[in-house]
Amino acid sequence: TIDNYYRKSHGYAISRPFMEHIMSIVPKNGTILELGSGIGSYVLGKRFKMICVEHNIKWTGRYRKIDYIHVPLMSSGEETSWYDIDILKSKIKHLKYDLLLIDGPPKKDRLNFFKYTSLFDSSVPWAFDDVKRTHLLRGVAKWSIKENRRSVLRRQSHLESFTIPKSTNFNDSE
Repeated sequence: TIDNYYRKSHGYAISRPFMEHIMSIVPKNGTILELGSGIGSYVLGKRFKMICVEHNIKWTGRYRKIDYIHVPLMSSGEETSWYDIDILKSKIKHLKYDLLLIDGPPKKDRLNFFKYTSLFDSSVPWAFDDVKRTHLLRGVAKWSIKENRRSVLRRQSHLESFTIPKSTNFNDSE
C-alpha cells in the first residue's frame, strides 16, 4: 500500500497531500517530468508516466515503470552544482509532459533551477517540493514575482509550493 511506501521513506518522500494535489491536476495517464527521483516517483508512477532526471547513478533503474535520464551534477562555479546542462538539454528538449516536479538535485543545489527555467515547458504547472527549506521558499517567491507567475503555497506537514503557469485558469480560491 501507499502507507507502506511512506513508512519506508523515513519522511523523505513528497507528502501525501502534495501527492494528492498532483493527482488532482495531472490527467490520468499523463506524464510528469521530475528533477530527482525517489519513493514518491514510484507511487506517482502507478498512475502517471514518470520521467525522472537523476544525478545519482545508483537511483537510475531503481523502480520499474519509471523512465530515468541520468544527468550527472556539474559545478556551477560556486559552492553549488546543477545537472550537466548540455546533457540535460539534449535529453529533455523534445519531451512532452503535463507537470514539472522539482525535487532535485539535493540541498541548495536545487536553487540553480532558476538559472535554467528556459529549458522547461512553461505552459504546464511547475511543482516545487521541500520549500520548507527557507532558501528554496525565497527562491520560488522571488522568481514568481519576477516572472509574474502566480504561486500557490500549500502548508501541510511540510511546505510545498506550486507555481501555476500564466496560461492555466485555476480558480482563485485555491
